[in-house]
Amino acid sequence: MFNGKPAPGDINVPGFNTTEFLAAHGPEATDPIIASTVAYLRDELGIKRIGATGYCFGGRYSFRVAGKNGGADATFAAHPSLLENGEIEAVEGPASIAAAENDSMMSPERRAEIEALLAKTGKAFQLSLYGGTSHGFGVRANISDPEQKFGKESAFFQAVRWFDAWL
Repeated sequence: MFNGKPAPGDINVPGFNTTEFLAAHGPEATDPIIASTVAYLRDELGIKRIGATGYCFGGRYSFRVAGKNGGADATFAAHPSLLENGEIEAVEGPASIAAAENDSMMSPERRAEIEALLAKTGKAFQLSLYGGTSHGFGVRANISDPEQKFGKESAFFQAVRWFDAWL
């Protein structure tokens, strides 16, 4: 997915440059990789229904692949980053988001805007807010904190229930 150059598990490690990573892994680099994966699943493996899920960086791409001719039939994203209005408006199937209470990538105002955009699509949607969580909780929660642990586990079950319902 990242052409041999993935982001580290902790993006705060010395030497990691988020700006460089995002510049090297924009839609022009990432979309073709996802498209070839979808084609393989459909054409080679005969998969009939595909669910896309993404966390943080991947959240944006789970929406992109759920858009026109993207190939996903339903999508789930936890604390998606850099999600653009057009990507939300273009979604063609059911879409679910697990949002953090404290997220610099999705302010309360942005969260409300995303919810309104999802409603306008006319497709089934869900946006769940997990109190006591921050950006990255779906993968990097402090599980010794009961709120964070609950948020992480609940977001996982949200995705499972979503795909059970729509795929």
